[in-house]
Amino acid sequence: LNQNNFLLWRTQMTGLIESPDMTSFLDGEYQPPAKFLTTSDGST
Repeated sequence: LNQNNFLLWRTQMTGLIESPDMTSFLDGEYQPPAKFLTTSDGST
């Protein structure tokens, strides 16, 4: 980024970040899935 492209970048990023589908990734609301799945018998 530099002074020639910052305003365009900021406009694009602000729109992306404020979209409803992205805010949960940034504010900690979204929890990623478990790294390993556990079956009903307890095995992974």
